[in-house]
Amino acid sequence: MTESLVGQTSRDIKVNLTSEWACDRQDSSTVWFKGRLPRSWLDQFHNSLREISPTRFGFEKSAAQLDENFGIVAQCDRTTIAITDHCNSVPILFGRGDSDIIGSSGSDIARCLSLGLSDISLDAALSVAMSGYTIGNDTLYPSIQIMSPGSVMVLHPGQPPEVSNHHVYRPWVTRDDTRERLKGDLGEKLSAMIERLIASADGRPIVVPLSAGLDSRVIVSGLKEFGYRDVHCFSYGLYGNHETITSQKIAYRLGYNWTFVPYSIGRQRDVFESEGHKAFKAACDHLSGVHFEQEYLALRELTDLNWIPKDAIFVNGQSGDFISGNHIPANFHHENYSGDTFKIRKNVVETLFAKHFALWQSLATSEHKRRIESRLEQALPEGQPEEFTDFGLFEWSEFRDRQCKYVVQNVRVYEHFGYEWRMPLWDADYMRFWARAPLSARKNQNLYREVLHELDWGQVWQQIPVNKKAISPHWIRPLRFVCKLMHAPLGRARWHAFERQFLNYWMNNLCCHAIVPYWHVAGDGRGHRSAVSWLAREYLRRKGFDDIDFDARQAA
Repeated sequence: MTESLVGQTSRDIKVNLTSEWACDRQDSSTVWFKGRLPRSWLDQFHNSLREISPTRFGFEKSAAQLDENFGIVAQCDRTTIAITDHCNSVPILFGRGDSDIIGSSGSDIARCLSLGLSDISLDAALSVAMSGYTIGNDTLYPSIQIMSPGSVMVLHPGQPPEVSNHHVYRPWVTRDDTRERLKGDLGEKLSAMIERLIASADGRPIVVPLSAGLDSRVIVSGLKEFGYRDVHCFSYGLYGNHETITSQKIAYRLGYNWTFVPYSIGRQRDVFESEGHKAFKAACDHLSGVHFEQEYLALRELTDLNWIPKDAIFVNGQSGDFISGNHIPANFHHENYSGDTFKIRKNVVETLFAKHFALWQSLATSEHKRRIESRLEQALPEGQPEEFTDFGLFEWSEFRDRQCKYVVQNVRVYEHFGYEWRMPLWDADYMRFWARAPLSARKNQNLYREVLHELDWGQVWQQIPVNKKAISPHWIRPLRFVCKLMHAPLGRARWHAFERQFLNYWMNNLCCHAIVPYWHVAGDGRGHRSAVSWLAREYLRRKGFDDIDFDARQAA
């Protein structure tokens, strides 16, 4: 599968990378990389760079050998190569202007190309405002594009970029197998994943943000099952939240160190106003959407308290729920998913829009819906109807955009505080298993849940409930109960709208509504969906773009 980024280049390519990228030089070739690459692979790669006519095909084959997380940029003579890993954990951007630039920092590239408010794409800004991220290779600026996950780009002066893939996520290419065989294979994949994590950690302390759900629990229980001792767990959020209560029970049952970082609107507001947080947002800006806010406050406090060992490796549970099928909408839970291409694509696009592009009700006009759905349809892979399933196309689109541009980028916070990280649930081999698993095994994560329950690693699956929720903070419970009673005659939709506008500001476990004062949320007449609505708006405003002005800008 190939794709086109931007047009032809006739100039040498400038490399603009941040300081955490390593540099390896041999003779006439230079390789910059972020992540962990085997020395033998680097030597082989240098040799391939110095071939008389290096092509993307040779680099595809070379990159396919790597299952780690990485970003690679290389130059030899007048050839420039950029390679992203299978889940885009290290985004790479390509900018075109008076000079052509390969880089990792969106703000740096935009500054080098002298881009400003007038250069922002209205369609890209609309996508960010409505979902928190762009679509496909788009960034806010048409002259800068983000590489896709698992892709290779080769640039020669005077020629169009050659872009291809060394790893493609194809969740529609499923296998037909028995339930018992699938369960056995999944158990083996989970064990192999944990063993690779242990080998990679090599005895160093592992720190896990531990929640009440499945994914971080499978990490810590797997480490316990395979005998890893130096594990530290933490939880965060409002006092008394259900995630923290369950997290503590799991850690204590496993015999692992555990601590809690309390969140509040006041504490989160202090974070948002701090210079350190502003630097973090600038450093992780890939021009394709909002940053992942969740753990900054926790990391800052635990670092200041010296709770985190200096050589620790952070391991989170991203994104086990998505990869195992939990995001497949109910309207795709049917087994007969055949149909003509037009109907499949139309249904997928409409479902994507309804699920992910509703951060602001006021922006969901018929014209905006048409523009977003048109871009979503353009970005879907081409092919014959028998090649695709509707649920597979849906997962593919969410993977490329929401997961890779937003969720995966949570690891930037670990880097900001100087720590290494691993994402075992984005392990390439593990991804391949789930991409081929049939719908019957993936819907509602039924295979995943059944296998984890039966394995019962660490004895924390059958006796400790998963995601047993409770309202927090405690003080809001009686107020919420009274308000809910008053809204009973008005219907569920009216109640949820009231709760979202007047109570969620105080109930959100991450307190991210603190990006704006309470009266902004309570007085909102535009229909925000969540705290991410306000974070997306703040992101665009940092670029000088006020999303209220979409219709006026389009008319102009």
